[in-house]
Amino acid sequence: MGTLNALNEGLPMKLDESPPSLPSASFDCFPASARTYNQDGLMTMHDCSFIEEPRFANAYRDAIQTGSWSGPWGQAQIHWRAHVLCWAGQIAQRLQGDFVECGVDHGGTAMLLLKYLDFDNSSRRMYLYDTFCGLDPTLSSEKELANYTGIYRDCYDEVRQRFESFSNVIVCRGSIPASLSKTAPEQVAFLHIDLNAANPERAAIEFFWDRLTPGAMIVLDDYCWVACHAQKLSMDEFAKSVDCPILSLPTGQGLLQKR
Repeated sequence: MGTLNALNEGLPMKLDESPPSLPSASFDCFPASARTYNQDGLMTMHDCSFIEEPRFANAYRDAIQTGSWSGPWGQAQIHWRAHVLCWAGQIAQRLQGDFVECGVDHGGTAMLLLKYLDFDNSSRRMYLYDTFCGLDPTLSSEKELANYTGIYRDCYDEVRQRFESFSNVIVCRGSIPASLSKTAPEQVAFLHIDLNAANPERAAIEFFWDRLTPGAMIVLDDYCWVACHAQKLSMDEFAKSVDCPILSLPTGQGLLQKR
């Protein structure tokens, strides 16, 4: 998720620190005592009480337990990104169609949505697409590959076992777009794209666009991260072609809704 540096992979919630790489003078009028949130490249003085809401807190706890968002940098915290996903998932629940995630890794965000939306008691399905062993070198640039060298390990069996108790979750291994032609829902209400590379991300949204229900929610995890600029340029080009603007979020995500 995102890119692997202090800003992009998350800061512990420390109210007495400014984010790294930003001059402290930028926060002269923003006292530490006023900061309510300081994680994942985002610092604010605005309300973030959603973190303590039991339904969200329980789903987030289960998501963290998958081992997602952890690595050499420690355990990243992404509460506000998770909040965006839960909100978009709630909107999508009102629509016809299945849920799709392109870029799963250990399944943290998938587990978050399954728990938060009570997917066990839903008739819809969730499709999880990934290589489950990192970026496909034939579909990624040298820069994209360099960003994630040594980060990913093969986790397919672990993820398959993690979700085997969910009868409506389909784990699909393979590179995108090739794996999409084998198994894909005809109607999609929610699409989360987090592939860390521009070419497969563009292929994913192009493949699913005509399958998206009117009003469907699309969340782009890497859209605003500076290190993922190629992905933003590609998605902006696509959004213009379908006349559907993308909302830039301070979480680093992009959000759009199918007309």
